[in-house]
Amino acid sequence: MVTRDRAICLRAVDYSETSQILTFFTRQHGKLGAIAKGSKRPKSGFGGPVERLARGEILFAPAQTGQLATLTEFQQIHDVTSSLSTDLNAYYAALLGTELLTKLSQEHEPRVELFDRFQAFLLSITQVVVRRESKQQLMGLLILFQLALLRDGGILPNFTGCVNCDLALSDGWRAVYFSSDANGLICQDCEMSFPQRTLLPSSVASTLSDLRQLPQVSYETVRLTEKLLISHFTDLLHQRPIMAKFLELEDG
Repeated sequence: MVTRDRAICLRAVDYSETSQILTFFTRQHGKLGAIAKGSKRPKSGFGGPVERLARGEILFAPAQTGQLATLTEFQQIHDVTSSLSTDLNAYYAALLGTELLTKLSQEHEPRVELFDRFQAFLLSITQVVVRRESKQQLMGLLILFQLALLRDGGILPNFTGCVNCDLALSDGWRAVYFSSDANGLICQDCEMSFPQRTLLPSSVASTLSDLRQLPQVSYETVRLTEKLLISHFTDLLHQRPIMAKFLELEDG
């Protein structure tokens, strides 16, 4: 039985001189591995090799247990890579979002809302390139997608108060800490109980507790917020995301 779905290509690997093994994030079927036989032939039914970040509609024959699905058709709607070809910062942000989504999603686990958010993220950053908007706006979109990814997976940290004593975040806090182990903020009275903690600038904590502030904060606050999220994803994945090194988040 052949199945149709909307999909975004997360990964494309050559399988032979004429075929590819592809990983898609689909709207109704979650992450899906598929073999595209003959996709690299000039006159294939795929219109040529399927590229990473390509978005479109797929037809596939579901796999037997432990095997790859068989891709029978790919109708491309949007070539995201081509749209981002003039802006490396946008391209790297797209690849980082793709890397995190790939690592934090499971095979055949439908996540419709996350698919829609990922699609919107890719479309939004292409608009940043078209309108020649700032790196700060690009980074803000990346932060929002990363938080949506954590929220959809049920692992969004608590940014509204202390995870240990439930004290609500306020201007009265003398210091604000973040602990990946505790998955949230730590107040000054509880911080000694958490050896693994990071002192946060108050602007970062305030922004994460109320994302409506994000468009108005300084680039430095945006940079430090993204740096914190990369550190948190590193702890979650037990390795630093590969694409993080291209974001130029370090001081100076």
